[in-house]
Amino acid sequence: MVNKRKGGATERLIAWAVGLPRPAKRAIMLAADGVMIPLALATALWLKNGNAHDGVVASPWLYIAALCVSIPIFIKLGLYRAVVRFLGARASKAIVTGVTGSVLILVLVNELLLEQPVPLTALAIYWALALLYVGGSRLLARQ
Repeated sequence: MVNKRKGGATERLIAWAVGLPRPAKRAIMLAADGVMIPLALATALWLKNGNAHDGVVASPWLYIAALCVSIPIFIKLGLYRAVVRFLGARASKAIVTGVTGSVLILVLVNELLLEQPVPLTALAIYWALALLYVGGSRLLARQ
């Protein structure tokens, strides 16, 4: 018997996502960043300290600060207004600017407000991973 449905699950998922209204696509990008930012921070701490436990048990305030700082910066820079199909140099610059700005503020939070600050090298690793996760998620969505 021949399968009469057109395309596989991936094609149907892509067609569904393309058909979503713009506010829904923005909400998906916002939710993805809400997952990617703490994940990038936990991964950075894991890579710096050598075990996953240290990444997870770091100050929860650092994770909260990462989200509370990054998302508004990304909104201000227009990362949720950009149409993913037309990502270019301008959007790439906004991603680098947003991640860099949020990391600089996290460095201040880390140094001034946390009882046990994480090493600055972990925040440098976080910068690279956040660029990869945030920028990569948009490039993946573009494809």
